[in-house]
Amino acid sequence: MTTIPSCLCTGIKMVSLASFGTATSSSASSSSSSSAPWSHDVTVILMTSLCILLTSSNLFTVSAQTTDDKLNFTQLFGLDSDQLKEINDVKAVLHRLQKESTVEADREETNSTEEIEDSDEDSPYLFEGDIMLTLPEAEGILESSRSRVKRKITAKKDHLWPLPIPYRFNKSPKYILNKTERNAVQEAMAEISSLTCITFKEVDDSYPIKPVLDFRKDYGCWSYVGRETSFQFQEISTAQECFKKGVLLHELGHALGFWHEQSRPDRDDYVKYLKKNVKKGEGFNFNRETWGDIENLGVPYDVGSIMHYGSRFFSKNNRDPTLVTKDPLLQRDLGQRRAMSFYDVKLANMVYCADICRNAKFSCLHGGYPDPKDCNRCRCPDGLGGTKCQYSAPSRGGRCGGPLLVENGNRYTIKSPGYPWAYMPNTECTWLLQARPGMRLYLEVKPDHFMKHRNCPRSNLSVCQDFLEIKYNLSFGYTGARFCCGEAPKDVIVSRGNTMLVLFRTFRGGTGGFAADVYTEPCGGCYQSAELQKPCHVPHKYSCRQTWYKMEYVQCPDYFLPPTYVCNKYVRRKHTRDSTCEREVPQCCHGYSIKNGYCVPPDRKEVTTTKGANPDINSVTTEKSDTRNTSMTAQTPSSLTIWSPWSACSRTCGGCGRRSRTLQCRSKRDCGDDHGTTQTQICSTQPCPHYQAYACPHTVEERYNCGWLKYCTRTRTEMRQCVTRCCPNYEDKNSVCQPVSANRKRKK
Repeated sequence: MTTIPSCLCTGIKMVSLASFGTATSSSASSSSSSSAPWSHDVTVILMTSLCILLTSSNLFTVSAQTTDDKLNFTQLFGLDSDQLKEINDVKAVLHRLQKESTVEADREETNSTEEIEDSDEDSPYLFEGDIMLTLPEAEGILESSRSRVKRKITAKKDHLWPLPIPYRFNKSPKYILNKTERNAVQEAMAEISSLTCITFKEVDDSYPIKPVLDFRKDYGCWSYVGRETSFQFQEISTAQECFKKGVLLHELGHALGFWHEQSRPDRDDYVKYLKKNVKKGEGFNFNRETWGDIENLGVPYDVGSIMHYGSRFFSKNNRDPTLVTKDPLLQRDLGQRRAMSFYDVKLANMVYCADICRNAKFSCLHGGYPDPKDCNRCRCPDGLGGTKCQYSAPSRGGRCGGPLLVENGNRYTIKSPGYPWAYMPNTECTWLLQARPGMRLYLEVKPDHFMKHRNCPRSNLSVCQDFLEIKYNLSFGYTGARFCCGEAPKDVIVSRGNTMLVLFRTFRGGTGGFAADVYTEPCGGCYQSAELQKPCHVPHKYSCRQTWYKMEYVQCPDYFLPPTYVCNKYVRRKHTRDSTCEREVPQCCHGYSIKNGYCVPPDRKEVTTTKGANPDINSVTTEKSDTRNTSMTAQTPSSLTIWSPWSACSRTCGGCGRRSRTLQCRSKRDCGDDHGTTQTQICSTQPCPHYQAYACPHTVEERYNCGWLKYCTRTRTEMRQCVTRCCPNYEDKNSVCQPVSANRKRKK
């Protein structure tokens, strides 16, 4: 016989029966899973009787053995047969919930392989490890014949909090938090507020608006999902092991309305669920939802979400993985509890702050979006900065990072400060690597002296604390591949487009660091080469239809019932929704076709190209560089300063060549901060003797079906092969190569 904790009845007594009726309407009214609504009288009797039933072994089974037993029970509580049936239904839900529940809290894997785990007697209500369910939610999730209520973000408007969100720290001696623990909670709230428009306000018991978030030091780390209006004080349980910032951010995410990331219906496109490695009876924690349950507002799946399970969550032996990423480079992203990911923050802003920057008329680069904290600039993915996410973020803790234009045929080396001896804690370096259109970037990380620190787990199933992160997708919003603990990437990492973002982030410090070589190779076929080229990749938005099935209760009409009409029962019905999807698609140069993974040229005469032609510049910069173009007749320096000779032009023709010189003072006080300034000039503006082929973007308009007998027009950019005697984006004017004007670029 399974023992029911006394806290269950205590909780039943604390929650008013009318409130459970309210919870039913607010939590599950949008779902068809609810049958006839609970009456207030039945609810009162139900909660009282359940407490007795679940704590008494003699009455654990409500269904009577004899007619007399049923009569006595009915007389005892004043129930009729229909009300008794309702009690039996809810009792069955609780029984199944107790049988299948888990109390294994969300674990944070650190470099010392520490995990957070609670005993199996913590609470029979916990679902997916750290989510507390109300009765209607438990019924909706466990009854497979009815629709479930899980979502990436709750779709119920009444489950979203009005701002500021009220909270309090429980003052009961049993649950009280000390000052350090309270500060940790408030620091997690401050981080959310710094990234979103969401604010929090500490209140006392007299605060008139309910519910109030109630932080108490209870058993395990768990929270309800979203705002539960049936409560006066909505508990967030924070046991002793829960006061790490990432764990608190995770539980606050639940309170804001976030479910776990791996519950999304598109999970299997990104991770593989290994059922054979899951602890017995815990498989339901990995259930996927349907598109009818999900409200992700177009935000893509992110394996680096702070709401995602780790690689070994609910593993039967704590060694074998239960989730494996489809892209093996992303395995160490799973279960990170360092910070909210870019897409976590974006979804929170879309839900709670959607109206703040509605009138913003500018666009952001690299997946950024208007920042609700300042609508005149963009909220950028980690590693990017500038008002439109056009720059790399400033470095911290050393001279490193910055933009780097990688020319074809050249090989560059980037490395962390202090390599190969050691790296310091709290270091942030970001390199924004860029190649020409029609080129892809290749990053080859050297395995020697790769970063590691004390107690660093070498298993790729553990999350990284100090790491090298490489973002190689077209959008930098995705969490990149992370490497740490002496395990450098074994293969060369290739960008999907012509940009790559490299981040070096440390918190502890250790030995070694990293060094990597960067180079480019052509893709798509626009640059002529002796070998066939693989396709480039471009983002592609398209119309898609999301389909799901839902069990819906069909009520029989009172006035007329057709002979074949199915009613008074649940019926499985198909639902569809038109949506816009986005994916990365391969693309070849115009006229080329993809065959066996390569771009094959058309059957026509090729344009003669100059061998090794790679039209553009080699940047010459210093720490105090002045990239403004100066005239060929520069001002003569004063007698106290000396300009170095002009360097050789980076190109012999085409107009995009550059040469530079550096200001050298006889003493630093003679020219102050101007010492070391670099001047750059355009040089070699004459057209080249031979035509050169290169990849150039071309805008194409196309019509598509956007509704019933309705057609819309949209534009897409495709790469074509262009020929010129000047550099890309330069044109021949009177035998001088000059930059193409901005208006001409837009017309193209």
